[in-house]
Amino acid sequence: MPLINFRDVADTAGPGLRPGRLYRSARPFGLTREDHGFVAGLKLIADLRTLVERDHDDWPASATVDVSVLRNQNVGLGADPRSLMGDPDLGAMYAAILDSDTEWLATNVIELSQNLPALVHCSAGKDRTGVVVATALSLVGVDRENIIADYLETNRNRAAIEGMLKRTASMGASFSRAPAEVLDKILDAPREAVTSFLDRLDEKGGAEAALRPHGLVDEHIEQLRAGLLA
Repeated sequence: MPLINFRDVADTAGPGLRPGRLYRSARPFGLTREDHGFVAGLKLIADLRTLVERDHDDWPASATVDVSVLRNQNVGLGADPRSLMGDPDLGAMYAAILDSDTEWLATNVIELSQNLPALVHCSAGKDRTGVVVATALSLVGVDRENIIADYLETNRNRAAIEGMLKRTASMGASFSRAPAEVLDKILDAPREAVTSFLDRLDEKGGAEAALRPHGLVDEHIEQLRAGLLA
């Protein structure tokens, strides 16, 4: 299936998760009939990209006629991967999302709790997607090492992600001009980045404590556990 960096989180985040409930990927690109069939079985697509990252009709209505597409995703830090064209400290960026964009994070987790099966994606399916998925998994009690393993799986798909981003209308020019050492940092999924995020989550008392001030209630947690846990 051409959805890049695509996986069922149950396959990469260890035992105890129900398959076919939570998926993650990079942006849609060159969708096939098989992709359309997969999407038709979802209840939600959480599209974490900003408006400038989207190409016209990259989630065509024909593929999402019965699927909610959550867009309004104006997270601050590193919202557009092109803004990383410097010397990004991914761990610090992820922690900053938790500090500064907690309401955005809570909104996505709440939507997931109410709308499984779901697909979460941004442009590369690594940074914003990784933060949202890690938070949801932490909330339902998935082991820290399994959350890290799911995040690291992106490294297997790096070449495909790079090739796809260079061919997209909205982002191709920026990525094609970027020096190799910059692309290395942008496309890498280092263990220390996700551990920095999880450490900050622990400092806040865990996912539940971090998200409750932003609308998370017991019902959302119960729904997410019922939907994700085997």
